[in-house]
Amino acid sequence: MPYLITFFLLIGGVALSSSSFETGKKYCQEKSYQLCLNELEVFIKENPKSSNIREAKQLLGRAQTKLYQYTQAMETLKHFLNDKVKDEITAVALLDYTFNLNYAYGIYDAKRAKEILDAVKISFDITKDKDLKNEIRTFIIQLWDNLYYYSNNSTYTKTFESIDSMFYKLSLSDEDKAQYYYKKGILYYNGYSSEKDYNKALLKAEENWKIVIKEFPKGEFYYQSIYYLVNLYSSKQDFITALKFLEEAKTKTLFTSSHYYTIGNKISEIVNPQLQLTNYYTFLPNNKPIINLSWRNVSDSDFTLYKVKNLFKYIKEYGSNYGSYLSSIKDSDLEKVKSWKDKLEDNKDYKYHSKELTLDVLPAGTYVLKGKSDKKESFILVNVTENAIVLKVSPDKGLAYVTNAMSGEPVTKANVYITSYRYNYGVSRYETKLIEGKTDDSGVFAF
Repeated sequence: MPYLITFFLLIGGVALSSSSFETGKKYCQEKSYQLCLNELEVFIKENPKSSNIREAKQLLGRAQTKLYQYTQAMETLKHFLNDKVKDEITAVALLDYTFNLNYAYGIYDAKRAKEILDAVKISFDITKDKDLKNEIRTFIIQLWDNLYYYSNNSTYTKTFESIDSMFYKLSLSDEDKAQYYYKKGILYYNGYSSEKDYNKALLKAEENWKIVIKEFPKGEFYYQSIYYLVNLYSSKQDFITALKFLEEAKTKTLFTSSHYYTIGNKISEIVNPQLQLTNYYTFLPNNKPIINLSWRNVSDSDFTLYKVKNLFKYIKEYGSNYGSYLSSIKDSDLEKVKSWKDKLEDNKDYKYHSKELTLDVLPAGTYVLKGKSDKKESFILVNVTENAIVLKVSPDKGLAYVTNAMSGEPVTKANVYITSYRYNYGVSRYETKLIEGKTDDSGVFAF
């Protein structure tokens, strides 16, 4: 009778342990990882020789991973590196192991990188599961995308080549291969490859994107490779080649696609005329104002310089931003000072050009310079004054000091216009207020 009792206790214990494993597995499948961990730790401790012990450790390692217990997970999973059984359990366990290893140590040295990649390779070679293969590939892409963190490391070249080789082997479909060459091009383009000569790296970036365009002429990576190539050629001012790629891509693109309009806009940016006057300075009356002119696809331009009359009317209407509303100034308030024509370089190669326009010495005042070609027009403000202003403000008051820029003497009875921008929390918007007044005998206007 005692033997019979012992027999039933043993059977009961096995049933209980099996139940603990199945319960833990169920919790893992439901992503209740803490409950999974609790069940499986008990099962592994009490059943070290169970036929389910390998799967239990694999599930425990995943639960620890999901609970950010990286050190414990590595300890649980590391024995799968030398596991003689090569099955899906091993494949999943090694993927989780490499994830934890990478999180804890990264790939700062070739030894760690090799350990990670060797484990990934074993996992990939073992598994027949398509979803797991995709997980492995995603992990490798994450390593690839983070390579720039290690670009200054002494073993970077070896690490780059190892991950590059694995990334290529994991690229099975046409879309995978297109992604591989596209991302490899980006790494070269950004200067994070094993190539130390950046000009050579750019050539390799170009080569990889051209492979995508030639071998995989459809899909998102095709278009992104086109755009990167256009940026590359544009940076070299080789707009003829950039335009060739865009026009070829446009013929392959449905007009209903968003890429059709993106390509069209990029073509327009290259072929449309551009004329731009820029100025960031205020000039003294005894100096010749110098204005910057840039253009593209324009062969000549007419320039006219006007003096603005009734200036304060526009200051009051537009505040300190009146320079942004030059096109709104009425012709009756513009007094023509000078006009001339200028021949501009245009070799029909879509390149940018620039030069400086030196104006004659002008008396104090505010001027508008207009540049106009057959296809484009540009305006710029030219402010000529001998005065300078210094502002000091607090939340509720301020001081403006006007002085002669050459002598430093205060300027009395000077008209001062200040635009105040304040955020009104009651109506949730910025409000503009024009403050005006005159300086006193010390050149100060208090507001």
